[in-house]
Amino acid sequence: MTSVLTVRVGGSVAGSCGRACYDAEHEPCRCVCCGTNHRAGFEQAVRNARDMAAEWVARARADGQDIDTYELGLDVVQHALF
Repeated sequence: MTSVLTVRVGGSVAGSCGRACYDAEHEPCRCVCCGTNHRAGFEQAVRNARDMAAEWVARARADGQDIDTYELGLDVVQHALF
């Protein structure tokens, strides 16, 4: 599964947004994107993660979640070579 965003607490994965969210076929999941990527498809989820990851993490921290770090998935940060 390709995660577009992973958050960590104490060095362990606390949550992520991946295929179960952006390719969902059922009711909204509960992941770190807060529903933004639900059924959005991979390409849109990548764009959303690039644009909104810092905002999602800041909102979670403001809500009291103790997030140490977050990382974008490789497909999200990789740039086209040509």
